[in-house]
Amino acid sequence: MNAKAIPHDYAVPHSRLAQAAAMTLICVGASGCMVSDKPNWMFLPQLNAMLYSSAAESQLAAPGAATGHPVFANGKNLQLPPVGTVPRGFTPDHFAATPEGAKLAGETLTNAVPPTAENLRRGAERFAIFCSPCHGPKGYGDGEVAKKGIPGMPIGIPGVPAAQFPDGHVFHIITYGRNLMGSHASQIDAEDRWKIIHHLRVLQGKLPAPAAAGEGGAK
Repeated sequence: MNAKAIPHDYAVPHSRLAQAAAMTLICVGASGCMVSDKPNWMFLPQLNAMLYSSAAESQLAAPGAATGHPVFANGKNLQLPPVGTVPRGFTPDHFAATPEGAKLAGETLTNAVPPTAENLRRGAERFAIFCSPCHGPKGYGDGEVAKKGIPGMPIGIPGVPAAQFPDGHVFHIITYGRNLMGSHASQIDAEDRWKIIHHLRVLQGKLPAPAAAGEGGAK
């Protein structure tokens, strides 16, 4: 039987079929995007899997705490790092965030980053961004922040205490902060901290700057 044999009353135009199919797809798609706290029915709920994430909130009680059987013994989600682990961007060894810890770092840490022209250029660049606002472009403690009334610490003048600190001591201060200066570990990665120290030694006149690094501000 061909299409011509079907009575006109029973024939459905192709355009109407296409419209019906399109509307069905739109409705199905829209139902899959529906967001509700207590949905009665949802098409392909896997599409909204993140809505029902089982991840625990850091500051709330650990799963099972209400029943007396928490996942963690102290009943909290937020846990201290395991003993012996090193926070990303910190030093290979733990040091206390104290003057004693800084002194120990100065005695045990050495700068393994070579003072190449490129490393000095990078150190000068990082110094200008993160250090000079307080310490000044030459380390005299006369940065823009200091000009606003906050005391600036000279670090580039030979003879001042900060200029006498070993490299590891300075690395500790950049990492953990000291007095009004906060930690810069999250802003400056460990390798760049060592490069900044190279630039600081250039400012202090303890390390000659290669001619190639002059353009980068390592004079």
